[in-house]
Amino acid sequence: MTRPPLPPFTAESAAQKARLAEDTWNTRDPAKVAASFPSNGRTLTDDAGDAFVAVLTNGKVTKDGVGPHSDLLAEFPYLGLPLNRWD
Repeated sequence: MTRPPLPPFTAESAAQKARLAEDTWNTRDPAKVAASFPSNGRTLTDDAGDAFVAVLTNGKVTKDGVGPHSDLLAEFPYLGLPLNRWD
């Protein structure tokens, strides 16, 4: 298995990296797509908004009152093929 191109990118390696990401995304396999993203320890249900509010207000406001996402779907609803408006 070859390693994907790493920064700094040339025009050719950037195009290769974009094609690899596009190929992974187009599989529509959630496990493959999720595995292609770097792990930073956060999940979609983390409440990062509170941290941003605290930084932006210099600690004067520590909670945004919104909370983490709780409305995530188990899988993306398939609505059909995209329209090709250039035919």
